[in-house]
Amino acid sequence: MDMTQNSYSLTPARGNQKDIATILHGAYGDYFEQLLCIVDLARRHPEKSFHLFFANRYRMEEFLKLDLSFAKTVAYADKIQDVSIDSFYQFQVFDEELNEEVLSTLSPDTLAKIDRKNNLLPHIYLKHMRSEDIQRSILPWSETGIKSFETILSTLPTGIYSGKTIGFMWRYRNAGGAINPLFTPDENTLIKKYSQVLHQAIDDWNCHVIVAGMRVKTTEENKYYVDAKFPEYGLNFSHENLHYLPGKGWLAEIELISQCDIIICNPSGFSEAIFLKGKNCIVTDPPLHYVLKTIKNGFPLFGIGYRTIGQIHILLRCIFGMQGARYLQKKIHSCFSS
Repeated sequence: MDMTQNSYSLTPARGNQKDIATILHGAYGDYFEQLLCIVDLARRHPEKSFHLFFANRYRMEEFLKLDLSFAKTVAYADKIQDVSIDSFYQFQVFDEELNEEVLSTLSPDTLAKIDRKNNLLPHIYLKHMRSEDIQRSILPWSETGIKSFETILSTLPTGIYSGKTIGFMWRYRNAGGAINPLFTPDENTLIKKYSQVLHQAIDDWNCHVIVAGMRVKTTEENKYYVDAKFPEYGLNFSHENLHYLPGKGWLAEIELISQCDIIICNPSGFSEAIFLKGKNCIVTDPPLHYVLKTIKNGFPLFGIGYRTIGQIHILLRCIFGMQGARYLQKKIHSCFSS
């Protein structure tokens, strides 16, 4: 490679290294976090040109809802060898899907420009960024993105944010995924708990509850978006103040949940994006595997960490599953009463 990577930064080995490429890949949360890092890298290296390639056409369609004009190239991965590139700054290069679907199609000359020994991770990069720099790296909407946001917003009651609101993000992990769900309570137990907490919140505070990640029917139109992660079932109650987002725009739904006064979430790429936007999130029932990976990466997602008393407190709650109905009700009461 003509560009060495050291501590998640660029160190020019020669003065003519200008064109830097990256392949965005993985789940939606991976794309979001990789993009944040590349935007920061481009901001710190204005003398270089950055080229974005998307491993998945459906993910590309969603992220074109952001203003990607900082990049010299924005294209699907099959265009990589049509562009003059000096070097790649590549995240998660060991990913099996990336290797099978993209890297295996590239010529030896192009592969030689990719560091395939160091598995750069977005969370490690983000760990070295200040929170204000992370938020500065979140790109504005494109014209398509504005339309998507307005369309999904129109499914909610007019003026919903003028009163008290709770955003709830559901994500239940199944065996065989990237996160092992070992020790996680079963779905019915969790649904019963969240239904109790959120119904009580509506009764006590006359608040609106906006739910993402539930009661979405998988169809031919949306199956590549929902990735079979959104169940058709919902919470165990109905109420005029309970609203389900339609699952038709990952970025728009993140924005709508993040505008709520209180955000309760199962950890996922969706809820991580909300956290990275600078919103306080009450993380509940994270799988032990997720907690341990968070500690290993050293980036305190949802405040899970070991560097401060507050982070240790949240860490212990997560490890021992201390986020019962009473705990969540107290958090809601504390927020709304203040």
